[in-house]
Amino acid sequence: MLRGFSSGRIFGDFIPGDGGLVVCMHGWARTKDDFNPFVSELLAGCGRLGVAGPSVLNLDLPGFGSSPAPESGVGTDWYGEVLEDVLVSLDSELGSPDTVLLGHSFGGRVAVSHSAVTKRPPCAIVLAGVPLIRVGTKARPSLQFQAAKKLRSMGLLSETSMDRVRDKFGSSDYRATQGVMRQVFVKTVNEDYRTLISNIESRVYLLSGELDDQVPPQVAVEVSKISKNATSEVLEGIGHFIPTQAPAKLAEVLLGALMGCDR
Repeated sequence: MLRGFSSGRIFGDFIPGDGGLVVCMHGWARTKDDFNPFVSELLAGCGRLGVAGPSVLNLDLPGFGSSPAPESGVGTDWYGEVLEDVLVSLDSELGSPDTVLLGHSFGGRVAVSHSAVTKRPPCAIVLAGVPLIRVGTKARPSLQFQAAKKLRSMGLLSETSMDRVRDKFGSSDYRATQGVMRQVFVKTVNEDYRTLISNIESRVYLLSGELDDQVPPQVAVEVSKISKNATSEVLEGIGHFIPTQAPAKLAEVLLGALMGCDR
């Protein structure tokens, strides 16, 4: 059932259960539909094991799917605050359940940013293909793009023309957004989460796709070195879109995380 939270800033499908709470957050320019196969696998796995199924909240992050865009070019700290509103509301309703946050790509950034504002940390965070830190050297912009930026700074190129240059040379995620969401993308793409990661007390599960060409497995390796309590696993033959390419494996990890909450 689709429900709204945080005064209508965010919407998601809510499935009540008798166990803990799993909150799903999708990647950039995606929607909650990415997690539908995972939710089915998770609930089926609970049935096979004879354990109480968790409540599941599968969110459309603001600006995607059923959730309205932010009013300005915010960062993931804003998304983290919205998530905290959601969890506080469900805490009252569900009686403070053991909670596992599941984030793919951008959704994982939101989960980590939430750690800075939450008063009741989740028992576990599962991060699938999440670009939390940069590894290697940053690709140098093309000479054409550098020249256009120079002309723009000199007032010799209009903002409209500069936008056309950005559309030509920007990433696929950049080109897929417009208006305020493009501002959000520009603000969040260069965020670094090293300090937040090092301060997280919750158990952290890192999943990487062996064939991920957007977030290489080395990212999770480096995050593991920073985190106080993280495990890392590389999924063979899987690319960036772990929720749709490996929903059964994702469900297996979530079940383990939920069971670990009872220890």
